[in-house]
Amino acid sequence: MAKYAWIDQLQQLLGGKSTSNPSPELLHEPLQRSERFVSEMQHYQTHQEAEHRRLLRAHYEQSADEPGSVPAFVLLQNSQASGFMWYAEAGVPEKHYDFLLDRLAEQLLDWGYSEKQNERKIWPVGEAWHELHKRYLKPRLQAEAVASGQIDQRFGNVLLEVLRRDGKLAYLKLQCNVYHDGQYLQAEGFGGLMERILGE
Repeated sequence: MAKYAWIDQLQQLLGGKSTSNPSPELLHEPLQRSERFVSEMQHYQTHQEAEHRRLLRAHYEQSADEPGSVPAFVLLQNSQASGFMWYAEAGVPEKHYDFLLDRLAEQLLDWGYSEKQNERKIWPVGEAWHELHKRYLKPRLQAEAVASGQIDQRFGNVLLEVLRRDGKLAYLKLQCNVYHDGQYLQAEGFGGLMERILGE
C-alpha cells in the first residue's frame, strides 16, 4: 500500500480527518479516542483484561527470573529507568495493546499521577511509516513537599507508548524514569509498581 493511502486509511479508522492531499511531513496531534473505541475498551475491561494481566504477570515473572527467556517481553532495568517492552505476539489482538495503554494510564491517574503529555505522531523512517501513541505521567506535586525540598516521586515519571510500523503493532512500552538528586525522596521500586498493576 502506498504511504499516503495508508495514512489516509489510518486517519479514517482512528476517527481523524481524512485528506485527499496527505503530507509527508510529521503528523503530530493530541491522542483522541472515538466513542466506539471507549465502548470496545469497556467490553475489553469486563471480558478480556484479566486474562492479559495474567499473561503480563507470567511474562514479567519469567523475564525477571530468566532474562531473555520470553521473546515477546523485555525488561528494562538500569539506574535511571526501569520498565518493560511487550512486543506483538500471537494470541493478543493488536487493538488490546491500545486498551492496555489507556487502562494503565487510568490506574496511574487514580494513584496520584497527572498526565503531562498525550499525543499521537506519525512520521516516515526510510520506507516505513511509524505511528506512536504516547502518554506521559508525573506524580502530582504537593506544595509542602516542594517547599521542604523533599518531593515524593513515587515510582518516577511514567512513559507509556504503543508503536506501530506501517500499521502493524511493534510493542507496548512502560518506562519509569527516576531522579537521583537531593530534592527528591528515593523512588519506590519498579517491582512495587508491577505488583500494583498486576494486583488490580
